[in-house]
Amino acid sequence: MPKLKIEIRKTPRDTLAKFLNFQKDYSGIFFIELLFILGALLFGNRGLTYLYAEDNIMQAQSMPITINGDTVEYSTDKNEASASGDVEITYRGSKMTCQKLVVNTQTKDGVALGNVRLEDEQGVVEGDKIVYNFQSKTGTIIDAQFRSNPYFGRARKLDKVSEAEFIARYGYATTCSLDKPHYRIGSSQINMLPKNMIQTKNDTFYLWKVPILYLPNFNHYLQDPMMHVQVTPGKTKDWGPFILSTWRYNLAKNVEGRVYLDARKDLGWAEGFGLNYNTEIAGKGDFKFYYTDEKPSDIPKNQGFPKEYQRYLLRWRHKWDIDKNTNIISEFVKIKDEERKKYDPNKNFLKDYFFREYEKDSQPLSYALFHHSFVYSSIDVLLQDRVNHWYDQLSKIPEVKYTLPSLKLGDTPLYFENNSVFTSFNKKAITAPTSPDDLTVSRLDTINKLSMPMKVAFLNFSPFVQNREIAYDKSADGKALPVSTVFYAGGDLSTKFYKASHLKTNFLGLDLNGLRHI
Repeated sequence: MPKLKIEIRKTPRDTLAKFLNFQKDYSGIFFIELLFILGALLFGNRGLTYLYAEDNIMQAQSMPITINGDTVEYSTDKNEASASGDVEITYRGSKMTCQKLVVNTQTKDGVALGNVRLEDEQGVVEGDKIVYNFQSKTGTIIDAQFRSNPYFGRARKLDKVSEAEFIARYGYATTCSLDKPHYRIGSSQINMLPKNMIQTKNDTFYLWKVPILYLPNFNHYLQDPMMHVQVTPGKTKDWGPFILSTWRYNLAKNVEGRVYLDARKDLGWAEGFGLNYNTEIAGKGDFKFYYTDEKPSDIPKNQGFPKEYQRYLLRWRHKWDIDKNTNIISEFVKIKDEERKKYDPNKNFLKDYFFREYEKDSQPLSYALFHHSFVYSSIDVLLQDRVNHWYDQLSKIPEVKYTLPSLKLGDTPLYFENNSVFTSFNKKAITAPTSPDDLTVSRLDTINKLSMPMKVAFLNFSPFVQNREIAYDKSADGKALPVSTVFYAGGDLSTKFYKASHLKTNFLGLDLNGLRHI
């Protein structure tokens, strides 16, 4: 089989070289060569178009690669096309331009050199060298620049691992479109899924050339409807002019973080951070820390009061569903506010900085609650401590509660119900004003109920007897107390009346096909 090699040199920039489908026979080859030679003589600088394809290009699954260039060569033995000059190649929606190109027309593997630019529906990548497969749209780009709105960046090496994903190594990403971006995240690895998310590792956040913040990981979902940077300016009576800022970020797939940086003219600067996490093994929760070195403008001068007050909030919430019958819920809240309350006992950190949370709960509890359900009953163990001493709260360490809902006793018509609670209370006075009051006492509270439900005509009747016993280990003054017993007897009477209606309507989209009113 002879070698087919056609070379066209010194054609103008707008020269198009396209490869034509043809059968592999000698007469056809000679005829095609003759046509191109005549075309070059007749049209000269108007350019020359050369179309080629592989022997099996006639098969339905194959598509031709279109190459334009100043110089184009093709070898049938190697099934290889090469081009130089201002090269342009298009295939299946991908367009590449470069100065030199070699591509295998069977495997669709190509190597491009010199001012390489690759463009498809996912974005634009530029570099000095690209090793690329046009069929799978995968490859490696050296010294790369990429643009995939809204992200821009550079990298020493970029691997395009699929049609929709690429990995940039040792570079940066930013949403600033300038050649020298105002801000950027420098990373050892950047994973880009343009229509889904961006993942980075070993990150340093730069403002111009100044490193500001380090993060081990950063994840951002493009479908996330919430803004990742929020800035809220304003002015209030207590704060004066202020500006509040929050930056949300993703440390890992199931870990989302927040960074706070706020300025209030009449109070000073405040900062903090938070985390929301969801583990597959030990449950989910959130953490928040907010700190301020407060410098209030309303503190009188020359009266011995401090000019600065350290105040902070530390809160951790967690929930763990161990199995379908067992779970743990906990919350820890620590607020540093002692010095500020010495000047003004009415001050409250939540009220001053997080008023919405203050409205929901002005004195949040710190506790851990364990719950387990048995076949016919359940048990709850509560540990509740007063972490913030100026809160007027009871400590319960522990409180154990056993609950047995109405349970039928064998083959009898009787039902038994029990609710028992054992609690160890600790009561202390708040620190402002101070008081020596301190009380620790234990209590057992149990309720037992025996009932016999029955049907009397159209009535549901349930007579019952019940007793409640309350026992304390001591009184407030330390003396022994007798067990308190209360006895109940009575009955519950109820019935239901209903009427059926054959009403059929689709009024307000209700699609009613009969009604029964109870």
